Amino acid sequence: MKTLNFLLFFLSFWTFTQIKAQGKFYASAPSTAYIDENFKVVFVIENLKGSNFTPPNFEGFQIVSGPNQSSSYQNYNGSITSSLSIYYILRPFKEGNLSIPAASVLVNGKTLYTETLKIAVKPAKAKQNNTNPNQNNTGTYNNNQTANGNWKEQAANNLFVKLYADNTQPYIGEQIFVYAKLYQRINTYGMQVTEMPAFDGFWKEEIDVSQAQEQIEEYNGVKYQTYLIGKFALFPLKEGSFTLNPVKMTSVLLINEPTYENFFGMRIPTSSYKQVQYNFASEALNIKVKPLPLEGQPENFFGAVGKFSLESYLDSSEINLGNACRYQLKLSGKGNLMALDAPDIKFPKQFSVFDPEIEENISTKLNYIQGNVEYNYVLVPEKPGTYNIPSLEFSYFDIETKTYKSIETASFTLNVKGKLKEEEIVAETFISNEPYPIKSINSAPIKKNNFVGSKAYFISYSAPILLYFIFLFGMKKRDENLADYVSLKNRRASKEAQKRMKVAKTYLQEHHKSGFYNEVFNVLNQYVSDKLNIPPSQISKEYLLAQFAAKNISEQNTQAYFSILKHAE
Repeated sequence: MKTLNFLLFFLSFWTFTQIKAQGKFYASAPSTAYIDENFKVVFVIENLKGSNFTPPNFEGFQIVSGPNQSSSYQNYNGSITSSLSIYYILRPFKEGNLSIPAASVLVNGKTLYTETLKIAVKPAKAKQNNTNPNQNNTGTYNNNQTANGNWKEQAANNLFVKLYADNTQPYIGEQIFVYAKLYQRINTYGMQVTEMPAFDGFWKEEIDVSQAQEQIEEYNGVKYQTYLIGKFALFPLKEGSFTLNPVKMTSVLLINEPTYENFFGMRIPTSSYKQVQYNFASEALNIKVKPLPLEGQPENFFGAVGKFSLESYLDSSEINLGNACRYQLKLSGKGNLMALDAPDIKFPKQFSVFDPEIEENISTKLNYIQGNVEYNYVLVPEKPGTYNIPSLEFSYFDIETKTYKSIETASFTLNVKGKLKEEEIVAETFISNEPYPIKSINSAPIKKNNFVGSKAYFISYSAPILLYFIFLFGMKKRDENLADYVSLKNRRASKEAQKRMKVAKTYLQEHHKSGFYNEVFNVLNQYVSDKLNIPPSQISKEYLLAQFAAKNISEQNTQAYFSILKHAE
């Protein structure tokens, strides 16, 4: 009895914990922040499908980075938890008790709000003063210089931004890093990037720098606090000379202005402070892109630059006719992976091959853009037999050795078991488009002096007319065969759709959403093409609406078709 009671208690507790795993929307941030230091505020959508996220007004704060987002998914003992985090990197403009208002999100037609966040902003933490005597601990300037109107000159010497590249003469397709760095020796009361280069002529991947720490660096013999404010991996798309526009920034400075007050008849010098906006920019950066060498360039080279490896997989070596198999090609390495097109694989012509599902697993956290790209093909054989899926040769330019290299995948043999049905054999005959044989007419030996009026004369005279009627008969039979083939496609449309839906079902069971929707989309288009005898290239919504109306298809079914097609797309 005690065991039973314990079991019931455990089940009740487990059920309660499952029920409690309900959705929620909340925000979090530190309760204390400091002037000129970054902090993170996060808005979390947990176990909910939300839309129309509206951030709050960050009045009193500079947005250093954001919005950024990350997501997570967990399945622990049947308890599924998913969350989407949207976060910003902020910096306070001023001291005091500040607040971040509520954010909102739309869930199932209802608007949810976060709580207002209260943040106590304190003065900047004490830092070692490595600046010249003209700068005091509060980041303002001495009275004499500001009185002479030299604050802009002082700002230019103590606050500036530089644009760098780790390689200014890359090859086409070679990865380079371009980064913007802020140099600072004075305190500011707000800082913002107003413009980044457009990077025309380059494929760009932005690197997250929100977690980058400030450094102490020496520039022209003077020490500065430095901040990485932008970093990009660039891949040149063509040769030539390119100019990257300057990085532009703006800042708020506190300027010391001298004033005087009368105290018991004496004129006492004092000072007051005002905030001014200071705009500054880096210099432009020139990049000269070199062409790839023509010497030794393989015929099958299509622009891959870096260092790569290539693998291929076939999930089965033997299948039954009508079933599908999967062929996967995996390209791994470091280089311009994202800019490469899907490879051209020579599959057997007896296979129906669907457009590949492409999965990218690219990392931007290391010194090079690296990872892998997977091309997943679904193959459906249309005839029994033994087929060879050939190897694929892939060539790339090795940036380390400055030479071209080629790699090759394995080849596979696929045995397709089964037999074609009678109507499939007939259809195959109909669409073969082979000319009908015409028997040759052998003429009898002709005597040299007695050809006119002989049998050979009359046969050769009537042969063109006979051949003309044979040709008409052959064309008539061909048209009848093609009509029968169209009718056969119409009759088999449902069966073919059901066969392909099995492939979609496999994707669904494996939680492969993109593959499932892609398959459903293709099945719908192919079914309509077979039923209405429309080439897939001519299918459009307007044309289908007209055809559905002509076939007296109900409005309900028409709307259902286009609704499913829209969701799948």
